[in-house]
Amino acid sequence: MNPLTSMIVASTVASALVGGVFFAFCVFVMRALTDLPPAQGILAMQRVNIPVINPLFLGVFLGSAALLGVTAYVGGPLNSGATLDPCIEQTANGRLLPPAAAAHVERSVAPLTHGGIRKPFRPR
Repeated sequence: MNPLTSMIVASTVASALVGGVFFAFCVFVMRALTDLPPAQGILAMQRVNIPVINPLFLGVFLGSAALLGVTAYVGGPLNSGATLDPCIEQTANGRLLPPAAAAHVERSVAPLTHGGIRKPFRPR
């Protein structure tokens, strides 16, 4: 397995792990906290916040974002031989679309307007 593939797999696993933590927190912890009276819910949440600040959690939580950024940079379009020129041309027109999508939009919209007047739609 080459280094880029390893980075992609590690980024995916770390992101899935963080997503799983968020999912479990939303589905289980928050539901349990809503069953408590407000004063006890606040106390329980404050108690949860104390042990969560540890090197393992913060390493995975912040490390997954950093690893994902590095992986995107290493495997990004500038390193794959692709060019960004078509995207830059589309941003000049106020759009950021892939070239094929931009061409499709131009073909679909151009027949509808002529001199600023909208023509009625006629199916082919």
